Amino acid sequence: MLFPVEKILFTLAVIATLYAAGRAIERLVRIIGRGHSKVDWSLVPRRLIEVIARMGLFESGAPWQLPYGAGYSKISYKRIEL
Repeated sequence: MLFPVEKILFTLAVIATLYAAGRAIERLVRIIGRGHSKVDWSLVPRRLIEVIARMGLFESGAPWQLPYGAGYSKISYKRIEL
């Protein structure tokens, strides 16, 4: 059980964290919006659900890779042998 002062400090810390996260997300959206082509924000909910499902099922793969096609480029990753 937390003391009242600890509860208040915890609540303030949560509020400050949520505010900072919101500002960071807002900044990221503005930076992405400055790109050359328009972002199709309607795809975000579907992809977010897909990423959460993959994380929940511990599937491997790259959920951040976009489908190849108009406006997208294929990025290849090479394994470095040491």
